[in-house]
Amino acid sequence: MFIFYLVMQDFSNVSFKSRINIVGMKAFDKIPKGKYIHYFSDASNANILKSDTFSTVNVRTCTGGGLSSKNELTALGFHLWDCEESSLFKKYVDFIKDSFPQVDSALIVGSKKTEFAKKSVKNFLCMKKMLQKKCSNLSWFQTITKQGGEVDFKYSKADDTWTLRLLEWRSNQEKPDVVNSLKKLLDFFEEISISPNDRLFISGKEVTEKQAPQIFRKR
Repeated sequence: MFIFYLVMQDFSNVSFKSRINIVGMKAFDKIPKGKYIHYFSDASNANILKSDTFSTVNVRTCTGGGLSSKNELTALGFHLWDCEESSLFKKYVDFIKDSFPQVDSALIVGSKKTEFAKKSVKNFLCMKKMLQKKCSNLSWFQTITKQGGEVDFKYSKADDTWTLRLLEWRSNQEKPDVVNSLKKLLDFFEEISISPNDRLFISGKEVTEKQAPQIFRKR
């Protein structure tokens, strides 16, 4: 089931040089979420939608993200379960690939190495490979290292901004630990790669290439 939600807005001033902002609990909750991307364990449901603003939560072993085109009224977001059969997951990847003739900006996040989700990283890499071919302006946050780690994200096409909340749930804790520093961010994923066209912020403060050269790709 593919869900599409269309709105009319003027995006002529959008640069498609995405702002990626890592924020805390309260800051994320205050931001308008737009259309919600559901996630289902039922493999008959592809959790893909089109909207100018969208969000989802609890990306753990799943593959989440989205893409945007200056020629389209909406962006496309997805949150795909790791348990999908490889052939079915590939159909979702192909559907996303064919959704926009041209992609100007994209981001992908998720996957985790665990015996309970053996296809998690494989599916993530399948989506990543397609997006790399489709869009040179791709940023990725690959493979969550924390056992209790999860990602919530929101995208707004109006200002081309990705907002990510990174949480680590530990046993016997009522509240999760929140990624609110560069060190915690680097420890949270196995690999981070920021497109030369994108800018990275943590709680509103920009992270420069000088601070973390290993995660910024050069042109």
